[in-house]
Amino acid sequence: LGFLSDFVPEAYPIRGFLNASLDIRGTDAQPEITLAWNTPKLSINQAEVDQFTGTIIYKDRQLRIGAERTPLQFSIGANQALASGLIPFNLSLRDFKAEPEPQDIEGRLDVEIKDLDFLPLIVPQFGLARATGGMNVTIGGPLSSPQLRGVANLRDFAFDMPDSHIRVDNAKLALDFTQGGLNIRGIEGELNGGRFQIRGSLQSNWLEVSSVNFSVALRDGCTLEQPGIYRIKFGDADFSMRGEVVATDDIVKLPPLSGSIYIVEGQYEQHWQELVKQWFDKEAEVQFEVLSDYPVVRDLQLDMNVVAPDFQVVSDLGEIDIQASVNGKIVGPIRRPIFSGRVDLVKGEFSFFALNYPFSIKSGSYIENRSQLEFNPRYEIYAETAEPILSVEVETTDGQVHTKDLKVTAHLSGSLNEH
Repeated sequence: LGFLSDFVPEAYPIRGFLNASLDIRGTDAQPEITLAWNTPKLSINQAEVDQFTGTIIYKDRQLRIGAERTPLQFSIGANQALASGLIPFNLSLRDFKAEPEPQDIEGRLDVEIKDLDFLPLIVPQFGLARATGGMNVTIGGPLSSPQLRGVANLRDFAFDMPDSHIRVDNAKLALDFTQGGLNIRGIEGELNGGRFQIRGSLQSNWLEVSSVNFSVALRDGCTLEQPGIYRIKFGDADFSMRGEVVATDDIVKLPPLSGSIYIVEGQYEQHWQELVKQWFDKEAEVQFEVLSDYPVVRDLQLDMNVVAPDFQVVSDLGEIDIQASVNGKIVGPIRRPIFSGRVDLVKGEFSFFALNYPFSIKSGSYIENRSQLEFNPRYEIYAETAEPILSVEVETTDGQVHTKDLKVTAHLSGSLNEH
């Protein structure tokens, strides 16, 4: 079954063997066909599939998926999925005809989850995963526009993603599949020391989503971090996405993700050269870890209000240690967003490249970018040496050299585009 790997992402190879039997009888105008199979060995990436068996029968202008008392069965460990269905279908070998009938289809899918131990074996980004629950869905309506009805529930849902430093605990999920789409009754739990909640709905015709309306809330100090680079602790954060979804062959265009973020504590730490490159070099790409490479994520647009009254920017060698107050918006594509707003430099110290003396930030210093189309901030930075420079030889106007203690003041003014 290795050929099936060509139809799935490269990271999730399928391997194994298939035993099958095909029985054809009847007449060329009214054939009777039975296909039955089982898999003595099957794996998806590193996860072993315990059972994948089923039968498909064509008879009396009906295509039946699963026998009456033996549905298709797929199981990994204690987890299993059962599927069955009936599709009115006209198959004639004599007329070379194979087409669905106009009558409604019937189908059912039941999924039982006892654990999620297999998930890290399929998707290695997960360190651990667990949950109990299941999904019960029926499928009806015409084949051209099937309709789902049913529910999905998960309890004690937890997972972590070590490389992304994301951990979810004590979560639960409740979904309703309706004739018009998907209703998210609630997805909530603990996220990195805080709490999260997701509610909303998707309007769709089968798998074609036409609009979205959902909201996300973070509470109680949820913290996101990448050790050695940044650490952000949220007070309250509210996001929402509402509007039409436009899908083409190459792209899925979603409404912008909008909302407000209040950051209780924030720290950004890197070597000053990397910091300057990432935040002030217009040609540098701002890097974001994206969990998947699908267009729906790559082309996501942001429209977020950001308030962070106590944000610290430091470098790993100590050249920069500044306390800032941030108030503005993050807009644009998630791959390269633009900060539009003002950063007041409240206090802190930094060192000039040629001087081995720290400078203290003075009142009135700020960095401000007013455009939402490009990052070209204006800066006004006032500073003075934190301590007097002792015993400096200074030549006076009369040509005499005197030794004095000096305090140096600096005023940096301009914009990114100015040279």
